[in-house]
Parts: sequence; structure tokens; C-alpha cells
Amino acid sequence: MNEDLHFPYFKGQEITKIENGKPLPLILKFSNGGLVIECPWRLKLNGRIIVGQTDFQTPSSADEYLNTLITHLAGHEITDICWWKEAEILRLKTANQATLDIFHNSASFEGWELFGENDFSFISLPGGEVENIS
Repeated sequence: MNEDLHFPYFKGQEITKIENGKPLPLILKFSNGGLVIECPWRLKLNGRIIVGQTDFQTPSSADEYLNTLITHLAGHEITDICWWKEAEILRLKTANQATLDIFHNSASFEGWELFGENDFSFISLPGGEVENIS
């Protein structure tokens, strides 16, 4: 794959629920699909990172950061999901201007899976190669 990919199936869907495993994965459930994240990520608003995966390493503030995620993602409409090939980032944007960037960092483990109830699956495999199953 040499170009960016957009996934229009997810546009207009709502992020219905967020679950945070300890320490992984972060799971976002959509109206008709979801996203399982087992690698670094960051949530940005107005060009500023407001929470990232490493913020959950401090147990005393994990609940506060989870609340930040829920506030800025849960219940919001997805406006775009794109595989940004040049930077190897999966990017999710919402109607409230939040941007979730997901970037794989392992040679041994999968990084994330974007899936739809239409049997669609887009996975970051060990080493960062992506696989699109439709």
C-alpha cells in the first residue's frame, strides 16, 4: 500500500463505549464495529495532546485519564478514519474535533485492529505491516 486509506464505512458512526484494560488493550466500540488498540496512542484536541497511552502508567491518575478519554470520545460521531501511510499512523477524527492517533511500535505483536460488523478488518501486524480483510 503506497497511499493513504480512508474508511467511509465508519463515518457517521458513534463511539458508543470505551474500555481500558490494565495495561492493555484500549477498546473503542462503535455503532457498527470497533477498534482494539494494543500499542501507543494519543488523543489530541486543538493541536494539543490531552491524554496518551503512557499516562495510564501512573495508577493514581488512571481514572482521571480514562474520564478524559470518555468525555472526548464516547458519544461522539466519527468524521473520518484514515491510515496515514507516510507516518504509519491510524487516525480517527470526531465531530467534536478530537483526533486519536495510533502508532505501532512492536516487531513481535499486533498493534491494533479496526473492524466493522460488515466482516471488515484492518490490522497492524507484528512489525507494523498492515493487512486489510474485507
